Parts: sequence; structure tokens; C-alpha cells
Amino acid sequence: MKISFTSGCNVENAAHSGSICAERTAMVKAISEGHRKFKAIAVTSNMKDHFCSPCGNCRQFMAEVNLNNKLIFNNDAINYLKFQFFY
Repeated sequence: MKISFTSGCNVENAAHSGSICAERTAMVKAISEGHRKFKAIAVTSNMKDHFCSPCGNCRQFMAEVNLNNKLIFNNDAINYLKFQFFY
């Protein structure tokens, strides 16, 4: 099994619906490069005391593409939290 990592960034736009979050950017990039199976998705931030949680649109997108896999949150304090999608 080949292991790879894909990163994404937040792309802001004055028209809010034209913006795309880092989570969806990374997943769309991975899918467009031919990746179809995901073992886990990690969301990192530079916050020390909190975790950056994906928005509702990203959660829905990840749930549909990454059904029943792990979502890992990480922050600057090197803490992490694991979340499992259930349907």
C-alpha cells in the first residue's frame, strides 16, 4: 500500500460561497490526483489551547468521501484528538 500526504490551504473570497476551506482543498486535490481511499484525515492549527474543528460543509464533504475513517485534530501544543465518523 502506498502512503501519501496531501496538504491544503484556506482560500478566501469576498463572496463567502466562493471561499474554500483547507480541508476541502486538500481532499479535492487528493481526489483530482487519483486518490480514492483515505485511512485518516488530519486537521492541524497553530492554536495552543484549542483544536480547529472543520465547518459543517467540510464535515459533510469528509463524511461522504471518507466514510467510517478517522479524523485527527492537532494543535501547536502537540496535543491531538481522534474522531470517528459513524453512519
